[in-house]
Amino acid sequence: TERMRISADGNVGIGTSSPSSELHIEKAISGDESQFRITNGAGATLRMGITGSGTNEHAHIKTDSAENLEFHIGQAANSASPNVVFASGGNVGIGDSNPAEKFTIKGDGARMTISSNDYEVAMLGRRGSSAPNWDRGYLRMKYDGANTIVLDTGGVSYLNGGNVGIGTTSPTYLLDME
Repeated sequence: TERMRISADGNVGIGTSSPSSELHIEKAISGDESQFRITNGAGATLRMGITGSGTNEHAHIKTDSAENLEFHIGQAANSASPNVVFASGGNVGIGDSNPAEKFTIKGDGARMTISSNDYEVAMLGRRGSSAPNWDRGYLRMKYDGANTIVLDTGGVSYLNGGNVGIGTTSPTYLLDME
């Protein structure tokens, strides 16, 4: 069985006898995962893969004209908006194709959650799951799964437990101000 072909137009096919691009890798056996590896002489490996079925592209990684690394996940290769961008200046954007800060999350309903194996311990993001609450901030910190600190821009904010210090790092009373 033919395993590789270089067509008259210069396209190279691995696993296909009719390559449709400069390098066309096609898995010839059943299954929905394909991958390729590039390894240097020192043993470092870059491995990229795609999983899915049907004719739609499910993952695409590319660089743009500003040398940003873009990940288009669940999108076609020509999608204008990447899901994740690692900008050449060191900034990272999720839902933000041009992150101006070290780390940004952009989009209606966006939020960031930190969890242990057992509980959500902190959440920073939108106040609610529908408009207009997408544009209102909310910070929640938990102790063993129960809300302990809530800062809500559109509702009740509270501290539940522990002493609070204003102007002191060692409060001895429920509210200790210096």
